[in-house]
Amino acid sequence: MAACVYPFKKIRAYYDKRRDAILSANPRQWGCSIYGMDWISMFSPIEHIAWGEIRHLGIVFYPQYPIAEMFVDFAAPQQKVVIECDGAAYHNKDKDAER
Repeated sequence: MAACVYPFKKIRAYYDKRRDAILSANPRQWGCSIYGMDWISMFSPIEHIAWGEIRHLGIVFYPQYPIAEMFVDFAAPQQKVVIECDGAAYHNKDKDAER
């Protein structure tokens, strides 16, 4: 299986332009469209499954959300909740401990 390739600069720029709208929105409503990026092509297999469940439940979590210098798999920024769902093939144990 090929590793996922994230265009981190593009993702950060996408969210930077929308951060105020995201943070000022009702936590149960989207602060911006999440369809401005092709997330599916970037997701690992488990992220793809998680995204399907998140969308099915209708909850607001933003994929590949930047926090400081890092990116989390999914975030609800107003509630300060993140979901990290990848296995060892996609994460570094030492870096994850630091996070």
